[in-house]
Amino acid sequence: QRGIYLSYSRNLSVFNNTIRNSTQGIYLTEGSNVQVTLFQNRIINSSDSGIYFGDSYSGYRRGNGTIFDNYLENRENVKANRSLNNFTWTHPTSPVAGTNVMGGPYIAGNYWTCPSRLGWSDLQDLAVTGYATNPYEVVSGSQGWDTAPLVRVAKIINSSHDDWTIVDPNGNHTYPAGANETYSTQAKPGADLVNVSVNGTMIGLVSSWTFTNITTNHTLSTIGQTTPG
Repeated sequence: QRGIYLSYSRNLSVFNNTIRNSTQGIYLTEGSNVQVTLFQNRIINSSDSGIYFGDSYSGYRRGNGTIFDNYLENRENVKANRSLNNFTWTHPTSPVAGTNVMGGPYIAGNYWTCPSRLGWSDLQDLAVTGYATNPYEVVSGSQGWDTAPLVRVAKIINSSHDDWTIVDPNGNHTYPAGANETYSTQAKPGADLVNVSVNGTMIGLVSSWTFTNITTNHTLSTIGQTTPG
């Protein structure tokens, strides 16, 4: 069972599809498709492969296209029996500002994961941009490279304190989108904690603050004073 089958296509765009539990998510007869663009598709749990390149019916002809900003969660995301360097695996004009398929701030390459969610993109460092600068070869030896593969988006919490207080953790820290993080606040010896500011709003005297389901950057700061007397 194939999710989408493409053969003898010209200047065709396939986008905004969710394909689950198929044999091949998107099947292309490689040599017969020219200027095909695949983007913002989510291909999940394909038993054979997420994107499959089959032989052309007309012999060895090389198709071409652009494949970017897709979420690929399959045991084998791409399967091909020939070179794939005639396909572009990231946005054709390099990363551009815009919301990608993972919610990041740049449209770039593809997100490469697997059913265990421990795929290549999952294991890379978090990035504020939402993409990595180290390339990913889509199939080993295929010469097809995603030069700006998507990774988990980093969200930043900047915390600070004055001379009379302590906040833990302190400074700039990055977290994956959706995380929950708790910060503790207290006064130094001989001082009192007076107020805590979260994202510029004074929330009062609290000993801790939890940022839940982090989807944006945040700030937290503590304000204190010397203990009277």
